[in-house]
Amino acid sequence: MVYNTAGLLCCSLLLCGFIRAQDTEPSEQAFTPDPSASTVPSDSYVPLTLGQNYLWTVHQILNPGRLFMVAAGAASDHARRDPSAWGEGSEGYATRVGSRLGTIAVRENLAFAVRALDHEDPRYFRSPPAGVVKRARYAASRAFIVKNERGGTMPAYSSFVADLATPFIAQTWRPEPISAGRELRTGAVGIGLNVVGNIGQEFWPDFRKKLLGR
Repeated sequence: MVYNTAGLLCCSLLLCGFIRAQDTEPSEQAFTPDPSASTVPSDSYVPLTLGQNYLWTVHQILNPGRLFMVAAGAASDHARRDPSAWGEGSEGYATRVGSRLGTIAVRENLAFAVRALDHEDPRYFRSPPAGVVKRARYAASRAFIVKNERGGTMPAYSSFVADLATPFIAQTWRPEPISAGRELRTGAVGIGLNVVGNIGQEFWPDFRKKLLGR
């Protein structure tokens, strides 16, 4: 069964963290669960509380775009019968959806656990006005460097730990045995996707304005 002890632990962490986040009153200036809105830098940096930091985590797991990608990815896996041991039909598809959603939940909860210890800020802050190349370099670098609660910068330990550890954890509920080389490659791909995602957050607001302007 896919939903083993690791899956149950992940769900418990999600529930407890969500309750903790609900107990903390978010400040509109300090936090918004909309990633596109959070990319706009302000003159005065306001850190997130621990509860707001976890509310961000919940949003990363359950936002509509992420859930759509989970459903679409599971459909692709289902069509390819990957893995074949999970079978066909609605039960097989539901198992694949649960696996993908569980993987995301594990990744985001691991990242939050590290942030709670080293006080990283998970939000992406867009580059000051500059040329396209400089902005792209800035966005790519923010996959490896993040803000801390003092407004300075630090290595993105939470992303490194979560991206590299999650494939090993997720493989424990899949039928194939763990392969260190494969799981490390998957983790490296996750870090690369962070770079792509940051570039998207950097330039998408400008692209959207042009589309609306037309």
